[in-house]
Amino acid sequence: MRRAFTLIEVMIATAILAVVVVMVYAMLKSSTDAFAAGGRRAGLNKQARDLLDRLAAEIADAGVSTLQPPFPNGATALTFRRNTGYTGGAITFGAPITYAFAYEPGEYDNGIDDNQDGRVDEGRLVRTENNGDSVILSRDIAEGGITFTQAGNTVRIVLTLELLDERREPVRTTIDTTIQIRN
Repeated sequence: MRRAFTLIEVMIATAILAVVVVMVYAMLKSSTDAFAAGGRRAGLNKQARDLLDRLAAEIADAGVSTLQPPFPNGATALTFRRNTGYTGGAITFGAPITYAFAYEPGEYDNGIDDNQDGRVDEGRLVRTENNGDSVILSRDIAEGGITFTQAGNTVRIVLTLELLDERREPVRTTIDTTIQIRN
């Protein structure tokens, strides 16, 4: 005699299958989200490292006596002059260069997201030469996200970058480097 499945047995099997499918989907979605978040963080880390390497290469050629202002307790701006060569056995320094944090247009130092982009008081790192030429090196600087600290002929830079993910959640990375000034 042949027996078929009853309607109740089919419904139970379908319910079990649905639970398993939902669990597998949730696991795959979670894994995909974690992979994407790791990729964003890795990209942000690379961006931060590249920026820090650029700053370090330029600051390493500075003269210790040209660092302004003296900043043993940290500063969000640094002005210095690079070694451009030698004249009569003495080092000659070029025009002043300044790295400084500046708030993004529409942002103010008030703890509020003034420009409605999901980040509070974010800014950019600007490089300005003595002739007034300015270049924006990064637009992803978190508030208080760039600090220069001097100890003798050593400068430490701490950099924090921040982006928003697709859920508008902040993704942050902080890296630092220490530079030995050569001149």
